[in-house]
Amino acid sequence: MMHVAVTTSRQPKQMDLRRAERYARALAMPYVPRRGASLEKVRHTAEEALGQSVVGVLVVRWPQLSIWTPQGTLQYHPNMALHRVAALRRGEPDVMVQVMELQPGERVLDCTAGLASDAVVASHAVGKQGQVVCLESEAPLALLLKVGLRHYPGQGVTLTQAMRRVRVRCVDYNDALATYAPASFTVVYFDPMFTSPVEASRGIAPLRPLANHAPLTTKAIVKACRLATRMVVVKEQRNGPLQTLLEWDEIRGGRNSGIVYLVKRVGSR
Repeated sequence: MMHVAVTTSRQPKQMDLRRAERYARALAMPYVPRRGASLEKVRHTAEEALGQSVVGVLVVRWPQLSIWTPQGTLQYHPNMALHRVAALRRGEPDVMVQVMELQPGERVLDCTAGLASDAVVASHAVGKQGQVVCLESEAPLALLLKVGLRHYPGQGVTLTQAMRRVRVRCVDYNDALATYAPASFTVVYFDPMFTSPVEASRGIAPLRPLANHAPLTTKAIVKACRLATRMVVVKEQRNGPLQTLLEWDEIRGGRNSGIVYLVKRVGSR
């Protein structure tokens, strides 16, 4: 279990104080009044109270949450989803949407939410009649994501609606996959943390100490195949180790991209 402290900005409003205390109780994490202290000091205070390591500090400044770590500060932002949704609206292709063959009205289960950039793109692709569900095992990240998707001031109605439609569950996918009925989703998707960080992706550097780094297993893929009606898709680095996890039906990706999508079609051998 990953621990964070919960606090506010240096000059909090009463609403921020109440929310910070409530979030701390919900997360079962220590609440540390800010009182002008640095976030590093807040982290050390929480470590002394817990007697355990604390990786970061959840800062409440409504309607925005952020998680500070020594590696940087993480806030919700649609990131590349902003540009990808805009490109789709212009009629340009999106590799992930093409790989998944997404159509309006379909259902997608994103087992590794992260900051939900892929989920927002999928939400746009499946539209109002479709559904995208994100699973996030780490409670502070799930909270950051829920609040961000609900309150981030989207740039344009289309992107905002896609963000608002995404649903987030705080649960480990290894547990959640067994709770859904067979054929509950059109596509089940995994985007696990890469074993070798992409140097160009500095924006997600603060995410790494907060994320679940457990490796994806064949057992999880088998469970996912029970839920999908079309395919299970895994995002991976071009030469990543997951390519040998099992016999994939397709390995797709842009010729000049360092990213590939591993595809297991349901019912294939």
